[in-house]
Amino acid sequence: MAGPYVLTHECYRCPDCALRGRPACPQDNGAHERLHLDIQRELGRNAVEEQASFDEWRRTFNQERPHEALGMKCPVEVYKASERKYEATPEDLEYKGMEPRKVAKWGSISWASRLIFISGALAGWSVGLESCGEGKYNVWFGRLLLGQLEEKTLSFQRVALQACGTTQRALENHGEER
Repeated sequence: MAGPYVLTHECYRCPDCALRGRPACPQDNGAHERLHLDIQRELGRNAVEEQASFDEWRRTFNQERPHEALGMKCPVEVYKASERKYEATPEDLEYKGMEPRKVAKWGSISWASRLIFISGALAGWSVGLESCGEGKYNVWFGRLLLGQLEEKTLSFQRVALQACGTTQRALENHGEER
């Protein structure tokens, strides 16, 4: 059932809806963490692996269970389909004006005949390298700034997440480019 609430692993690969918070700070995304807690409490630790159990839980969550935040209505009662057409997750991302690099299955990219670890979660996807001058490159996944690669030391530094929104400013500055 598509509709009010559908969880898929593709959510995490979509650069437009990437969830980011500081490491070990679940309070940064409380609603998302609460949903995971509810699933774990109601279905058990391995329930997400058992797709049939999860599908039944999702149906109950959306169609039968009233939600206080919705005025004690079920999500299916207030859900309105989007007028925008859904576009499936792309096979890969393109980076105009950047140097693309494919992330290997172990999470590294090749740079100057060396392997530099970026993230295992991005295995099989491309990242874009944007020159910042002085041998430094911003590393992008879609519109999400991941960090900076330094050519001299062949190192990658993840972007520091700050309350003021370093990554938010990067998104605003990078806008629609991919």
